[in-house]
Order: sequence, then structure tokens, then C-alpha cells
Amino acid sequence: MACTHCYALIPKVNLLKHLATCKNLEKNTTMRKLNVVKTPQVMMKFPAALISEELREVLSSLKDDSVAYCIMHDNLILHYGQFLIDKQVDTEIYRYKSYLKKKLRQTADFLIALRKHPERPRAPLEAFFVPKHFDTLCDVAKGMKSDDKILKMGFSITDLCGILKGIANRQDNDEMWRTVNKVQEMQKAEWSSKVSSRVQKSKKRKRLNKVQV
Repeated sequence: MACTHCYALIPKVNLLKHLATCKNLEKNTTMRKLNVVKTPQVMMKFPAALISEELREVLSSLKDDSVAYCIMHDNLILHYGQFLIDKQVDTEIYRYKSYLKKKLRQTADFLIALRKHPERPRAPLEAFFVPKHFDTLCDVAKGMKSDDKILKMGFSITDLCGILKGIANRQDNDEMWRTVNKVQEMQKAEWSSKVSSRVQKSKKRKRLNKVQV
């Protein structure tokens, strides 16, 4: 099929993926109205200064479900999304949009699982970054389905601790900074023995036991 904007011939199954990266398509054009979160819903709770234009573009392309609702209504996840966008050197965010959405949804899934563990259905993500909930972070991470997701969650927790410490410094909140710093020190000391080392040994065992044809 031909793209109506740049007239490139694209297989029908890849047409939607092409529209997300088509340079001749206007940025504000909506491709899938049923699965796109409306901008007013994104801006419902948080001030405009927190959501940049690039982050707004990523959020507007999320599938409208409970995970997207969790992303848009959690302060720390939105800061994490902005942190990921700031790390990209290239200004063309559409190149990394699928990666950014994947990271945000993975963090939101982690939060949903955390809420079920201590039965706190409305707790924000930063409420679990206290020393008494560190074991909960480890248990929920170990319960994730994929080994790669478990290992990546360790890096995400490190980034989230850094974001929280930055927020505490800007707000001059020494108590919050000390609390998050304790969680960060616990992760450095215990995360490898409790979570990551087991996953790496499991991956190595699977690789050695793989049948060579």
C-alpha cells in the first residue's frame, strides 16, 4: 500500500509502524484514535512544566489502558520518562519512541505488582523507596516473567533512586534524601545476592544446556 503522505510503498502489516516515523506526517496527527490517550487526559493532574513536548508526544501514543493510566498519574514515573528523554542525544524522539514506551510500561507494571504485594492499591511509586519496603522491591522483581526484565529492573531502580535524590535536593528535603540514600546503599549491598546473581546463573545454565543442532 502507498503512504498518503510520502507516497512510499509499504506492506500493509507495516503501514502503521511507518506512519509513526513518516517525516511528511504532522506531529499532531493521530493514527489510532481508539488506542491513543488524549492530551487533556495527560495534562489532567500535573503542571505543564513537568511534561515536556517530547514526553507529551510519547504519552499521547500509549495504548489507553490501566498501565497508561498508572503512568500518567504517578509523579516519579513521569520524571523517569523525562529522564529517559533527556538521555537521548538525537532530537528526533520518534526514533526512540518504542523504547521509551516499553520502559515506561515496564516501570508501571512493576508499580502495579508492588501495590498488590502490601495491598496498597493507590500508593505512588516513591512510597516504596523506603528501607522497610526494600525486600518487597526484591520479591516483586524476582516475580517478573523474563530474566532480562529482572536485570533491567535493577538498573531502573538505580535511576529512580537518583531521580528521587535530585527531587529531594531541589526541595531541600534532607529526610527524603537520607531515606532514598539508605535504599540505594541497600541495593548496592544486597541486590546482587538476592536478585541479579541468581538470574545470571539461571541464564548461564540455560545457555549451557541449550541443544546444539
